[in-house]
Amino acid sequence: IERALSTSASASWTAGRDASDMSRDLLRRSSDSAWIGSVDIRASNECGEPVPKAKVYLFVVISVMFSVATAHIAVVIAFAGMWPQLQQNASSKDIALAGRLQLVITFVPVANYLLSGLVAAWRAWLLWGRKVRFFLIALYGIGIVVIPIAFWKQVCYGQIIGTVLSTVDIISSVLLLALRAWRHKKFIEGELERRGKSTKAEKILTLILRLGIMYAIAWILFVIAKSVPLPHLYDAMLAMLVHITGIYPTLVVFLVYREKERRDEYFLPLTTVQFASAEVSTLNVDDLPPR
Repeated sequence: IERALSTSASASWTAGRDASDMSRDLLRRSSDSAWIGSVDIRASNECGEPVPKAKVYLFVVISVMFSVATAHIAVVIAFAGMWPQLQQNASSKDIALAGRLQLVITFVPVANYLLSGLVAAWRAWLLWGRKVRFFLIALYGIGIVVIPIAFWKQVCYGQIIGTVLSTVDIISSVLLLALRAWRHKKFIEGELERRGKSTKAEKILTLILRLGIMYAIAWILFVIAKSVPLPHLYDAMLAMLVHITGIYPTLVVFLVYREKERRDEYFLPLTTVQFASAEVSTLNVDDLPPR
């Protein structure tokens, strides 16, 4: 962290006051964005329209992810502004403050890491239902226990185990999604090739699968950089991963919300692509929309 921040400090900031002002501005803008989102939900409710649960969940997840990422970058900027002073004539108060900021930089991203794994597991749960719920609960539960302990104790091997478990969570969820997408594609492959048609369900599954693969690759690079170690790659991934873990689950929740709105276009007969808690509507192959 110190290597990355020292480079950022020397390149971008020359005084702690500018960094502090920008940090406060970022936090203020994030709170404004959260307020606007809450106004949108309240307005929908006051107009007599029922607020879908998916929309509420979407708002909560986006707010948490956005707040964590914004708070993280604000603290990083504030610490970068303090760095030149810490290298010269730092008081005991400045050193204590820098230590607290480093703790925030280290532990705040854990919220995004845990929540992103939960969203990935939730997505696999929606597609597979009870068939994989015990596996996902056990796997994710181990990660919830190990990761905070590993970070809090600052144990090198413990941190590696925690990041590996998070990576395994993501990869497992992506593989389950890939298997479901493959089965769905095989079911309609012959008819689609003959008619030259495709379904929105296939496109959405493919998009989520690609996002999941890229997200899993990011975690794999982070684990490799931490285990080998590769300092420069580790510094880069440490700075990016907190934002990547916010973007991926947000996109997944958004796509799930859009799927629920277009349920008639999503479900196919005799397929197992469905939400575990939703009613399944049937759709004949002859009714498929043209590509």
